[in-house]
Amino acid sequence: MASVRDGMSKKREATGGGRALDYSLNVGLRDMRDVIRVIALSEAVDNTQRVLRHRDVSQAFLDTGNGDTLQTLELWVQDVATGRVAHQDFVNSLFRAAKNNFTMSRLFWNFKTVILQATGLGQSAAARHRGFHA
Repeated sequence: MASVRDGMSKKREATGGGRALDYSLNVGLRDMRDVIRVIALSEAVDNTQRVLRHRDVSQAFLDTGNGDTLQTLELWVQDVATGRVAHQDFVNSLFRAAKNNFTMSRLFWNFKTVILQATGLGQSAAARHRGFHA
């Protein structure tokens, strides 16, 4: 059954179960992403799973020869619930870092992007300033 991971919302067991602590700065960002995922998707995943598993719905898929489509939809719901899975081995980590750093470097050195970002700050400040006096 598909479900959004909600371990951060349950009371933690006595200790970490022998696991080492992760002192990486990515822990906070990962946890924030997981909390947002739970808030945004848990109800939708549960309801979609309930509809797909209802006997009338699944029978309608089978009666129309769409059993493969039903299986595909169930796998899709599981993928949505699981979220992004990043492999932590050295090669995948290396290529992910290279991709992210290349993208950031292209955005940073693109002068047009830098100018657009700077002008956006001024517009945001003006809009915020007007909002306080409205």
